[in-house]
Amino acid sequence: YLTVRYTPTGKRPWLRTLEFSLHAFDSVADAASDRRGNVIVAGEVNYPSLSQEEAIVKYGPGGKRTWTRYYDDPHAGQGTQVATDASGDIYVSTSTSSNDIALIKYSPSGARRWVRTYAQPGDDQPTGLATDAAGNVYLTGFSFSTTSQYDIVTLKYAPNGHRRWVRRWDGPASGDDLGYGIAVTPAGVVYVAGRSTGISSGADAVVLKYSTKGAFAWARSFSSTGAFNDAFNAIALLGNGDVAATGFTSPSAMQQDVLVARLSPTGHTRWRRTYDGPDGLADQGLFVAGGQGAVYVVGISDGATTGTDMLTLKYSGTGHFHWARRHTSAGANADFSSGLIVTGGGVYVAGSETSAVADVATLLKYKP
Repeated sequence: YLTVRYTPTGKRPWLRTLEFSLHAFDSVADAASDRRGNVIVAGEVNYPSLSQEEAIVKYGPGGKRTWTRYYDDPHAGQGTQVATDASGDIYVSTSTSSNDIALIKYSPSGARRWVRTYAQPGDDQPTGLATDAAGNVYLTGFSFSTTSQYDIVTLKYAPNGHRRWVRRWDGPASGDDLGYGIAVTPAGVVYVAGRSTGISSGADAVVLKYSTKGAFAWARSFSSTGAFNDAFNAIALLGNGDVAATGFTSPSAMQQDVLVARLSPTGHTRWRRTYDGPDGLADQGLFVAGGQGAVYVVGISDGATTGTDMLTLKYSGTGHFHWARRHTSAGANADFSSGLIVTGGGVYVAGSETSAVADVATLLKYKP
């Protein structure tokens, strides 16, 4: 595991590595921080015996490791998400060996409060996790059905682990419908982003909205011309109650562009934008965030001579394109984006650079 803290000026107060499994492959899947500056990381630990489990590690603001906890399941660590609430409690979602969804709650001191699973006869996978101001926790992902293939599944749990509701959404074609991202307002209104199999349009990008009690409000889909695939990978709340979603759209069988859309609380599409890189190859938005009246998108973009590049886009609140920034390492190698945070002082993009010699963990900062 690699965990690093940086100041706004790029100074590195501390760096921590943690080895679990005697030189086998360990990897952090997700991280979160709480209001006191503690950092929680969780991911996959593999042992030479081929067994696997999930490890959750908490560091204090100064980098001291406070505790380590394990979720012992031979499939845990895949699809892991981490979130915290206002009390400093920690939630971790993951997959299980039986392809079910597991949600685990820990206290700030590392005591395991409860474990809840969502198990259906088919494959169930978590992809998104969020909390509201009251400490409720929300999950999204996908769940297989023998009658409707994969459905987008969304669940709400109370702080004590009671499941308040579960909602499954089957698209109009009853094909594969997959949830990838979730955003929850402080009051508990839920937005889910993903993809839905269309009747004659391939896979469409889709946004769903649910009330605090789980009542279905609306679904909005975005489709390219022709039976090509489109999807939303992430969704974020904006300052005035709107949401922004990003992913990709496929105008042809050989092209993939970044897709960005802003929607009102009533589901009205305020604007929709696409970004095609300079070489007309594959481009995709992976993360989205709002800040100071703007919308930022981070993803990946293929270049003819640079390989896959880390991509950052800025749009105004009204959808005006401001700038695109590409970051590439030397040579035609694969450089990937893995995170986005927007503050008043900057836009931070995390990722990795790949070369013939080594992989390099990379953090970029852009002025807003």
